[in-house]
Amino acid sequence: MTATDDDTPSLRVSPRSLRVPENGSATYTIRLNTQPSATTTVTVGGATAEVTADADRDAVGDQTALTFTAANWRTERTVTVSAADDDDATDDTASLTHAVVGGADYAGLALAARPGVSVTVDDDDEPALVLDAAPDTPNVADAGPLALHEQSGHLDGTKDYTVRLATEPTMQVTVAVASGDRAVHVDTDATPRAK
Repeated sequence: MTATDDDTPSLRVSPRSLRVPENGSATYTIRLNTQPSATTTVTVGGATAEVTADADRDAVGDQTALTFTAANWRTERTVTVSAADDDDATDDTASLTHAVVGGADYAGLALAARPGVSVTVDDDDEPALVLDAAPDTPNVADAGPLALHEQSGHLDGTKDYTVRLATEPTMQVTVAVASGDRAVHVDTDATPRAK
């Protein structure tokens, strides 16, 4: 009787998809499916400015190479995926890849035998308008309504406030300013008063 080995050289990657909180991290593991005939190195690729991968948190900087031998090929190795904080409200994505260099058994592995990891970043920024009343009043909502004084039956005086976006937009944004009172005139192109 002849025994046939049904184990095929490949990478075991788990999980194959990750959701990472913005300014946070998540992990996945990787190991070889069979004992290699020679030292085998797996290199993680596909990192971006927003999504990075680190195969050794104890070393300085992001390490991308994992080395497997006949002694440790069964040991699951942990890759930490981190998401940077940014100013937009978009869920960033990345596709991490695994390149393999080793003996004849692990050389030239097909993509199906070295699966990647798809990463989605859960962005923590919410699109919004920020209204600033004055340098010493961080937000109009904190100061309450802007008060104008009525004199001789009509409103007299002006109040200034600024409007900005809370997050970086993906396209041009136009903010329309209007008054619900005909006695109140709004002007978005006036020179601000001196404080």
